[in-house]
Amino acid sequence: MKQFAIALACGSMLAGCATMAQEPPQSASAAPVNSVESTDEGIIRDLLAQMSLERKVAQLVMPDIGSISVEDVAKYRFGTVLNGGNSGPNGDDLAPAQEWLKLADAYWDASTQPLPDGEPAIPVLWGTDAVHGRHRC
Repeated sequence: MKQFAIALACGSMLAGCATMAQEPPQSASAAPVNSVESTDEGIIRDLLAQMSLERKVAQLVMPDIGSISVEDVAKYRFGTVLNGGNSGPNGDDLAPAQEWLKLADAYWDASTQPLPDGEPAIPVLWGTDAVHGRHRC
């Protein structure tokens, strides 16, 4: 969790430097904004407004599955998890597919549980550090 504390400190410093980016003023010659784009941006702003600084920072952290638990994902609400080159379910990077799916589902479920403080539950993204062309025989 040392990395999380460092990321949290960095996020706190960044938050102190600026608030959410303000939109530049539209000039009279500017093209109209696409309504779908502005709706998406509104949804994002609404989500961010409901999140604490700690949750925003956690969305930027990508811990490796070898160093975090499902409980950590539920508690901190990391935005992503990474299975690095030598990480796998229960420390076994050669685990069968069912074990990988079980772990991925557990992280997903942990990230989508409703939060007691009313903050939005944002599903975790899974990242894989893989060598292209690697084959297991």
